[in-house]
Amino acid sequence: MEAAEISALRKRIRTAKTAIGTEANKLEAAMEKFSEAVDSQEDKQFLFKNDIHLFINHTVEKIQPDTLLGCADLFSLLKDGPGAQTTLPSGLKAIPSRLGYLISGRSGEELVNSESSEQFCEFEKSGVKEFLGPITEELKQTNAELWKAFDETIEKKEDGYYVRLPWKKEASGLPNNKSIAYRRLQANLSKLRKNPNLLQQYDDTIKSQLELGSSKKLLRI
Repeated sequence: MEAAEISALRKRIRTAKTAIGTEANKLEAAMEKFSEAVDSQEDKQFLFKNDIHLFINHTVEKIQPDTLLGCADLFSLLKDGPGAQTTLPSGLKAIPSRLGYLISGRSGEELVNSESSEQFCEFEKSGVKEFLGPITEELKQTNAELWKAFDETIEKKEDGYYVRLPWKKEASGLPNNKSIAYRRLQANLSKLRKNPNLLQQYDDTIKSQLELGSSKKLLRI
């Protein structure tokens, strides 16, 4: 297997891992508590004037989802089909269902810090060169660059031939992903606190790794 093929394979694996991780994070975030859907006073007045009653009690500040429904299940709950909806002043949609009105649309509150998202994208893209052509053209271009570097750096000495490793010329330092790691730690702790036995197992494992010297405790985060 040539170096270019290995590089392309690694790139596909990285892309697949990113996609799987993103979907897992979305599912985890969807099951966490969230604020009331309608927090705009203007929206609340609009609902009152138009006698629109939401399925969720408007006095509840935090909501914990019990079940996630897919589109196939959602449509069976809609009262008058997906076309019947009322637009609130904020742009949210009030959709009539058999349970009461449901709120849909993008909330004004940002659930994910935009800076963290940009850092995450930069972290994932760092060291990865994008190609706009098909995979065969990508392999040809990579192979040509590797052979060129090989021809330019190979040297014959008394004990054999020497050649430099094909380091990326545009390589730079990786961006700091501290904020992403910290948010993941907070999410994991929040979930583990609901299961004290599992949290204790994690604690025992970390202490064991510290004693064995396979991990070290950071003095400052």
